[in-house]
Amino acid sequence: MITCEKVMERGDEYVYPQTTAQECLELFRKMSVDSLPVIESELSNKLVGTINESQILFGTYYEDLNPKHIPVKELMNSNVVICGVETTIDDALVTMLKNGVKRLPVVDRQNRLVGIFSVKALKEYPELKFSWKNVISSLDDKMFESNFEKTREAFENRMEMEVANLLSMIDIMQLKTRVAANEGNVNILRSAIFDELDILKQDLEKKLKTMIEAEEDNWYLMRDEFEATRHQLNEKLFYLKEPLEQLSARDYPGVSVKGPIKSTK
Repeated sequence: MITCEKVMERGDEYVYPQTTAQECLELFRKMSVDSLPVIESELSNKLVGTINESQILFGTYYEDLNPKHIPVKELMNSNVVICGVETTIDDALVTMLKNGVKRLPVVDRQNRLVGIFSVKALKEYPELKFSWKNVISSLDDKMFESNFEKTREAFENRMEMEVANLLSMIDIMQLKTRVAANEGNVNILRSAIFDELDILKQDLEKKLKTMIEAEEDNWYLMRDEFEATRHQLNEKLFYLKEPLEQLSARDYPGVSVKGPIKSTK
């Protein structure tokens, strides 16, 4: 099996923690790359992180900071996706697919940077021309999803179930507290309670739909708004437990109201 050590690029493609963000941007343009490894020092050569163009742009310009005055150590990612000198080409390609990266720092057993593995390096080795085909044919389709997509799908599926259960439970509560007779103030109280709940229900369903349809760069904001509405509805149900149970006891003696009785505070 051919290893990364054979096909990796060797050179001065790295920066230091004290390198400025502006210097990094200039290196990106000069080398036509969008990310660089960060090493502790020229003496140790130990890999301590990676820095990419997006991290710099969001960490400086977006925050209205001057990239000339911001060191890489304040922006870099310390959780680095790497491969070893003995890693096979197929394993390295799978790692790239799983993590959605185009370049992998190659390290030795002492975590010292020795090179960079990238897909373009494969072009120089004709014997590797079938590597991508072999790797992809053995992968599950889910491998091509990012960690964000997997996390988002799991969260949204769980929330859809929870919301469906919550709304069904509220409908049951409404049914249990409904009476046909005219009861004056009791009916007014019942109407006031469920008018407020209906507004929160509609808002929750709307926020869930907006979150599911949101683009990736806006999803976390929509998730937070959905969560706030969900907690608000649960809190309202918690505080309305006693009057709802009183209404239920009056309408249907011996029948209790079941629901989210736990406060989210």
